[in-house]
Amino acid sequence: MGLDVYVGTLTRYYSGDWELITQRVGRELGLTVEVVRQDDHSEALTDPNEIRPMIEHWQSSIGPALGIDARWDEADVQPYFTDKPDWDGYWGMLFLAGAVANPTLAVPDVWPDHPERSPLVQITHKRHGLLRRKGPPESGSRFWCLRVPTVWLPWEFDGMWHGRFPSGETLTVGSVSELNTQLRMLATDLGASDDTLTVWEEAIGQPLGEEIIVDGQVLERFERSAPLEAGRRGLAMFIRLAALAAEHRLPLRLDY
Repeated sequence: MGLDVYVGTLTRYYSGDWELITQRVGRELGLTVEVVRQDDHSEALTDPNEIRPMIEHWQSSIGPALGIDARWDEADVQPYFTDKPDWDGYWGMLFLAGAVANPTLAVPDVWPDHPERSPLVQITHKRHGLLRRKGPPESGSRFWCLRVPTVWLPWEFDGMWHGRFPSGETLTVGSVSELNTQLRMLATDLGASDDTLTVWEEAIGQPLGEEIIVDGQVLERFERSAPLEAGRRGLAMFIRLAALAAEHRLPLRLDY
């Protein structure tokens, strides 16, 4: 099950009015791509005219409770953006963050069997509770906003929340602003300029010289990127998407 990043309104996300990168590429090639997610929302509402009022009511009720402006524009005219760092890009990015936070640790040359258990990932972790705002992270977890939340909202706060969404999901929420800050901080610590980030994002694994055929279409296979290269590409992709979320004042969330 792969990992994608979505930037856009929650109405569009829950109504399914958007395409993954693989869906778009498949459509352009004349292929049908079946999407299987960890949580099956097949029985959920899909009509945006029913979903939008639920989101807006949630915004208007949770804002005063949290003492923040929780509103953003959920209109259909709002754009959306998506890309696919996949799990290698995500875990690799956290490896980079862990290595920067603790220079005694190094990004491995090969992928461990369970990247989520790596000390490089654990050092970015921050414990959290239910339905309450958290303060600044504990020492050693400078990049907690990259690791703990699964959705980042265009709210102004420096902690995180763990609570129930109108969809019924219980999610950990971070701030788009704080996400941008920590992503840029990591890039600076790595000495990565904007030009460097562009090069990192465009890099992919080397072709294997093998081909697979799907519905008559010939597709080339690429080797899996090493953790360092995958992490650099994931970081560059997250920085680009988080900047778009900030620019358009839209939520950003992981999709898997």
